[in-house]
Amino acid sequence: NMAFVHLQTHSEFSILQASARLDDILAAAAAENAPAVALTDHGAMFGILEIQTRGKDLNKKRKEQGLPPVKTIYGCHIYVDTPSASQKDPTTFERLTLLVENEKGYYNLLRIVSYRYEDGDRWAEIPSVPLETIEQFKEGVIAIAGDFFSRYGQNVAAGRDSLALEYMDRLNQIFDHDHLYISVCDNGIPQQKRVNEFNVELAKKYGREVVAVGDVHYIKPEDATAHKILRCISLKVTLNG
Repeated sequence: NMAFVHLQTHSEFSILQASARLDDILAAAAAENAPAVALTDHGAMFGILEIQTRGKDLNKKRKEQGLPPVKTIYGCHIYVDTPSASQKDPTTFERLTLLVENEKGYYNLLRIVSYRYEDGDRWAEIPSVPLETIEQFKEGVIAIAGDFFSRYGQNVAAGRDSLALEYMDRLNQIFDHDHLYISVCDNGIPQQKRVNEFNVELAKKYGREVVAVGDVHYIKPEDATAHKILRCISLKVTLNG
């Protein structure tokens, strides 16, 4: 009986966006006997070394207890350059969850994520990356597309299907069969249902696999209020609006 593997997980290193601590992410994966867990912070990879170290410590203890290891998968939730996107609104950007497949992919993902940090003129609060840069460094990187909170997801939810397809058609051309998956996700948001149905149909059309993600930003349901407060700080609003 294989446990669910979380492939879209955001940690405390997604500053003011997620509150899940690395130790708690690993502990939750271990408690579920998950064979692996991914770390895919928003636009940055600052937590990768940390989760690698802590993952090794955890697996040493698990080995002593005769338990299988929890593999740590390295990744990043990338914002993609999008015409007319607003630095004030992350949902106006296209997105792509990228996972490292091998050593080459690790160095390529570093190149992709570093794009906005390499040149002072390129710096932006939302560190989006041109799709051309992702295409240039795609070797050894696995992509998951179809995020509800992306421009694509918002287009699908609003019935702007042809606009949504422009982005997905490009991804379908860039990545081969083994390196692009289409996501479904249920966070209890009503409009997600249409996006999920659309994504499943799209995967059929492209002949691609569907992958379920949790889009994790905190661990337990009771952490929701603390997460809301964190988002309010980020958005400079109060809980009461």
